[in-house]
Amino acid sequence: MADKRRADIPLRGKNSGGDFERSLEELKAEDIPVLTERKFKGKNKKLSDIIQFSIIGICAIVFVVALVLIINNLSDKKRGNEIYGEASDLIKPITLNDASTEAKGDANVMTPYERIEAMYGGEDISVSGNEYNLDLAPIKASLSSLRQLNDEVTGWIYVENSRINYPLMRSSTGYDEYYLTHAYTGEYLAVGSIYLVGECSPVLTENYNSLIYGHNVVNGSMFHDVTKFFDPEFFANSYIYIYTFDGAYIYKPFSVYETLSDYNYIQTSFENETEFLEFAERVAGNSEVPCDEKVKSGDTIITLSTCTNGGVNGPGRYALHAKLVAFVE
Repeated sequence: MADKRRADIPLRGKNSGGDFERSLEELKAEDIPVLTERKFKGKNKKLSDIIQFSIIGICAIVFVVALVLIINNLSDKKRGNEIYGEASDLIKPITLNDASTEAKGDANVMTPYERIEAMYGGEDISVSGNEYNLDLAPIKASLSSLRQLNDEVTGWIYVENSRINYPLMRSSTGYDEYYLTHAYTGEYLAVGSIYLVGECSPVLTENYNSLIYGHNVVNGSMFHDVTKFFDPEFFANSYIYIYTFDGAYIYKPFSVYETLSDYNYIQTSFENETEFLEFAERVAGNSEVPCDEKVKSGDTIITLSTCTNGGVNGPGRYALHAKLVAFVE
């Protein structure tokens, strides 16, 4: 049986011919049909069309999402301008230039800081409203109106010749991040609010360093104008005013610089005054604008912090430090 099966298998060679073998020998290239190649071309075309339509679909989705984000962003900024525009109508900040003083020399040509030095010699920066001739009653009344909308309204922050002119919030629950995305009214708002961190006392003179956050919004709102302090002239002649229910705090900048988010410029708790003064000396040394102002024993400061909106070395921050030079009760 095995031999018979082997005999049935044709063998190649002279004596193993047949129609099939002869047809292979006679086959020419032009006799080979091209249907198989066309078939593959059709499949490739279908695959190419699918990929092309997929790419177009993805691009369309990305475009729509980007368009929605842009519209929402513009809407948030517009709404932010409306909300804070309404609030700013309630407050008329009183500055040193508005005050009637009896400083020696021509007050019209003296800087605000020179007027403070001339009046008080830097010995006692806490003065009464009568001595300083500032009427804070309207401001406190306006703050009371804002507090009726939100009892976490702590005060008002203002810088002359800038757009920094906003309610100052402070979370009573310690959840500071709330005001990164909410207006002082409690309404959701991407541009957020300006806020004092909850670990700091609302009585600013009780803090070595009062830390205040705000977004750097590209339309120039919130803390965008912190960048103005990089101009030496603006730095030298601008003051930060914070009005609270206690009175008016007036701060003079002594350091401004760009840094990274992991740099410890936001420290608010210190073991003692020595540690605080070491901190103040360190951050003063970072200033990108030269300044001879020194933080001394008995001084307190504020730190304004905002994002740089970019940076090749990681999340960037602008830090602005200023020391208290006058307090009006």
